Amino acid sequence: LLAASEQLAANKLDEYELVGELALTGALRGVPGAISSATEAIKSGRKIIVAKDNEDEVGLINGEGCLIADHLQAVCAFLEGKHALERPKPTDAVSRALQHDLSDVVGQEQGKRGLEITA
Repeated sequence: LLAASEQLAANKLDEYELVGELALTGALRGVPGAISSATEAIKSGRKIIVAKDNEDEVGLINGEGCLIADHLQAVCAFLEGKHALERPKPTDAVSRALQHDLSDVVGQEQGKRGLEITA
């Protein structure tokens, strides 16, 4: 919409994919599947801007063309060359998996026991 109304130069959008949910306040929210979008964008030679909520997810791929933002204003300022966006911090898949604990699971005793045995 910003490009169509000439509030933002359309040619700036050619090399970027933008993934996230836009709130009425302009805040960017994470969406499921951001890692798939980032992987495909990078494979096709494009850069991607994702919501800050998806930083851990896209940090798993360590992609050079991946940037994060928390607000639409930050994205617009970046595309106009007035502001820099952060790259996602690399995330280790093992440390991310250790954040979950089976004590949070209620019931499912057989399933929990099976997971404990296989771990």
